[in-house]
Amino acid sequence: RFSITPILPSSLTSKNLELISANVVHIENKKLITKIFSLLPKLEKKFQHLKRVYNNKILISIGNNDEEEENILSTIKELVVEQEDIKIFQQFVPKYPPLTQSQCELAKKYWPISFHKNILLESKLNKEYFSLKEIEIYSNLFIKVELIKGVLFYDPQKNKIICTSTIDLKHPLKHKVIECIDNLAKINEKEKNNLEEDGQYLGTGFDAILFKEPCTMCAMALTHCRIKRIFFNLKNERNGALISKWRIQELNSLNHNFEVFQINEIF
Repeated sequence: RFSITPILPSSLTSKNLELISANVVHIENKKLITKIFSLLPKLEKKFQHLKRVYNNKILISIGNNDEEEENILSTIKELVVEQEDIKIFQQFVPKYPPLTQSQCELAKKYWPISFHKNILLESKLNKEYFSLKEIEIYSNLFIKVELIKGVLFYDPQKNKIICTSTIDLKHPLKHKVIECIDNLAKINEKEKNNLEEDGQYLGTGFDAILFKEPCTMCAMALTHCRIKRIFFNLKNERNGALISKWRIQELNSLNHNFEVFQINEIF
């Protein structure tokens, strides 16, 4: 049996929560809350995940802006007849919006949060992304790759192996990934289909099944041919580009990013 684990950015798996100081006012008279809230300036876009009202509390401002805070408080005091009805204090609130359900639950312990759950992401985090049938398919594909210690390109739409690479040439640039891409190019050339009429790239929509984590050169080659997902087993501790040394799939500067999964045998 095999398990398939998504390789996700640390921003999605981190349980660390960064907080920032906020200015909060407590209003005893709930009838004034709506009116006071309507007078408040909008929070900066980066703080839109924070709800402004929580029970009798109103979030006035974030960080230290004494002039802005003073102006807001003056406006509030004009509306409140009994000054003892106002309590102003500082409170720590989540600085960044949560990206996952677990991060949201942690953030809510400090202040109410606006959060929209990403169903697809949560399925990856909860290891529910692949069906049992899909796990069986990719396990069988990996067994083929394990036997040849090479690379395999697979079309999940057609449930078809497109090409493989088994020859480990001694040429320093002829890595198995590069060989597999070359084989794919030759297949497309024979079919006179290097680029579809809609401009499809060489490996668009394909999965790459690798025995070992690719180096930087191979990972970039897979990026350029628009591979959709990469599955690998062994880490490449020396120069692996997906988890060991780098995480190329997390570079925002690239015009294409693939998903990465690690296949492990369950004993």
